[in-house]
Amino acid sequence: MKECYSLQEIKISGTNNVYSIETQGGLIENKNNEVKLIVYPYAKKDIQKYIVPEDVTIIEGYALYQTHFAYVKMNEKVKRIGEYAMRNATDDNIDTSNKFE
Repeated sequence: MKECYSLQEIKISGTNNVYSIETQGGLIENKNNEVKLIVYPYAKKDIQKYIVPEDVTIIEGYALYQTHFAYVKMNEKVKRIGEYAMRNATDDNIDTSNKFE
């Protein structure tokens, strides 16, 4: 989801069994026993500290690209981060103790 710089909000039908919106506004995919953070709205600027939801195990490529958070906190279940997922997401203030694949 690269180059959606004006994206401020994502909406999903309440009857969707695969995709959902987490409390901070990011798009989550839940299928095949994997929970992925797909994308966070690039132009949504009301959150300075992003906490990766507890059930997320994968952060997809470009998921937090260009979001410019002051702080990002990983949960202990994240095992893989995709290409450019965190590029320009924060000023190197990422809190993690994870062991990635």
